[in-house]
Amino acid sequence: MAELLMQTPFRGGSGEPDYYLSAYQAYRFAIRCYELGLSPLSTEVWYNPKNNMTNVTFEGKLKLARDKKLHLGPPRFERVTRKTPQGKEDYGYKCTMTTSREGDAAEYTAWYSEWFVSSSPVWKAKPDHMLQLRAAEKCLSFASGIGASELPDERDMVAGQVANELIPEVSATEFVEVKPVDKV
Repeated sequence: MAELLMQTPFRGGSGEPDYYLSAYQAYRFAIRCYELGLSPLSTEVWYNPKNNMTNVTFEGKLKLARDKKLHLGPPRFERVTRKTPQGKEDYGYKCTMTTSREGDAAEYTAWYSEWFVSSSPVWKAKPDHMLQLRAAEKCLSFASGIGASELPDERDMVAGQVANELIPEVSATEFVEVKPVDKV
């Protein structure tokens, strides 16, 4: 896997050229992905060459939560507003997610003033979408304990945005138990 990763071009950050992993970086990335049970060829993870760390995206955190058989409900979003300490209007999205069959919940609010990435074309074009993604990603992290202490950078947000396009927003889902029908 590491040999394949060394031959794969990785997209650089905004204004940065694409790059290739060194042998050390590729082996480190492959080993960490193996430990996590995630594919380095997917959008579940990405390698940060600046600190030589493997970062898990929103898509990867969802997969890890499912693998742990956590009973997480769909994310629910509420647009909220506040005044900043400077007196300016700020808005954000509060994400709430049930974390058990008993209805326990986790929540996280992503604020525009705290998360907006001015160098990202995706953030400029779709700030509401990106705030919802950030709120869902951090809520999932707190609910599952997966990556709760890490701060993402721009590539995590862009990779996560791709994952979010694959997973449509669900405002509410009601599950009904289906009982088997007796055969005659």
